Amino acid sequence: MSFEVKPADLTSGGTQVAQLSGTVHLLTNHLAVYAHVNGDSTLFSQFQGEIDSMRETLCNDYTDKAKPIFDKAGGALKEMALDYTNVDKTRAAGFDATMPSDWEYDRPRGMDTWGETAGIDMSEFYSLFPTPSSAFEDWEEWLAIRDGVDYILEFQWLFDVLGVVGLPSPTDAIKENFQGDYDQMGKCLTALDTIGDYWSKARREMAASMKMVDKTWSGNAANATFAWFSEYDDVLSDHNTAVNGVLNRIGGYSKSLRIAFDSLLSLTDALIDLVMSLNKILTKPIEFIQLFLRKGLGEIIGKIMTGIGLFMMFIDVCMMLAGLMGMAFSQLAGHRSINFPDDAKAMDPIDVDGP
Repeated sequence: MSFEVKPADLTSGGTQVAQLSGTVHLLTNHLAVYAHVNGDSTLFSQFQGEIDSMRETLCNDYTDKAKPIFDKAGGALKEMALDYTNVDKTRAAGFDATMPSDWEYDRPRGMDTWGETAGIDMSEFYSLFPTPSSAFEDWEEWLAIRDGVDYILEFQWLFDVLGVVGLPSPTDAIKENFQGDYDQMGKCLTALDTIGDYWSKARREMAASMKMVDKTWSGNAANATFAWFSEYDDVLSDHNTAVNGVLNRIGGYSKSLRIAFDSLLSLTDALIDLVMSLNKILTKPIEFIQLFLRKGLGEIIGKIMTGIGLFMMFIDVCMMLAGLMGMAFSQLAGHRSINFPDDAKAMDPIDVDGP
């Protein structure tokens, strides 16, 4: 087949691939700091062992396995460039022709830059790892809205004015002992989710560097090199899929558990408030007579309060059922091993100088 090589491009591509090695510590440091669950959290104690094991495994694997492979792959490309530089093009083409040529795929097979250009911008990697926000933020916003609607539309403010409510919620003790540290768990889930963002970025950068080399390098040695990079890209993709499956299971279960738990507590509070309010109304009839008992007004307001209260309780029931279903379906997500593959081999320099 035709042979072409521009050693300077190989050197540049090898440098960029090797630079990816320097980004791995950003990921491992982020996981080491944030991928934790509060050990005092009763609700999330079931996740602590799995998350601790996941954090330790990934940090060790990324440092001991993934990082050296980027180093060796980048170094191999630069070593090839040096070999080409020291051998004239005619001899290099002759040596290249002696190498195996039974490649069954197009190069660079399957790799996609997804808009990335050659050249590693470390600031883009640093930006992947801000202080994580809680993965429960959306649910907490919903809770705030729901509680506000409850307070206004169910006339809780009026009960407060009358002094007929305001007693401690019987479910406060349950929340304190069984809800767990949602803020810490939410940050942990967000931190674990950055694994996918990192590997997507790293794969795009690696592909962009190889596509740059592809423009000025052809031949059997080039095909063998591109084959390795394509296969390694597949390894990274499969690993990321396995990690995301585990994270989806943990995240889906914990989020659904919180939805079901909070909705159950809200429903319990609503039922208890209804009983307590009716009891207080009966013990303070004069205040209610003065405020409500105008012609037909008490009956109308009573119907409105009852209707709104029942509707809000219906929403809580629906959310609780949705949470329970989410807990069940989350277990369909990945249970695969998240170890970085032990058989992911580093690339050795092709002997472009010939036999």
